[in-house]
Amino acid sequence: LRGYMIVFPSSLRKPLQAKYEHYVQDLVGCQVFLQSDGTYIGRVADVISGFGTNDTLQLKLRPTKEDLDQSRVRVCMVPFAKEIVPLVDTHANRILVAPPEGLFDLATSKKAKKLDDQAKLEKLKEDQEREREEKERRASVSSGSSEPSILRPDDASDNEGSYKKEEGNDSKAAA
Repeated sequence: LRGYMIVFPSSLRKPLQAKYEHYVQDLVGCQVFLQSDGTYIGRVADVISGFGTNDTLQLKLRPTKEDLDQSRVRVCMVPFAKEIVPLVDTHANRILVAPPEGLFDLATSKKAKKLDDQAKLEKLKEDQEREREEKERRASVSSGSSEPSILRPDDASDNEGSYKKEEGNDSKAAA
């Protein structure tokens, strides 16, 4: 079977053993927000192994007006460690991060498809809408609404150690 890719439905995946394990394919595409204030940061583009102790999330950062004007995409590498990625909610397709100061200043950029002015405005509005929805979600949690897909910081307080990939299985990352 060399040179072939074997594909099977997610429903046939082996159940994860630990509460804080996540399949890589469930992390890719998740929206990322700052834990402190709900600011939309971007989305997970990839999960990369081999950088030492922890896996690394490759984030495609939220485009700024300057990024859109210059037709560029900014990417930042974020260690998948409990201290930096304290909350992962794959059911709601969202991750909260608490990055050290200056982490996002280390972003690299690459050329992107050139967008017309209307497409740039739509992109900015989409990102503003994501951020607004996250802030509404936070407000409903703090006002006592119990939405099942919400993880509060207290929910992860018993998470000991950092996220680690299980040896011998490239398809999941563990917390």
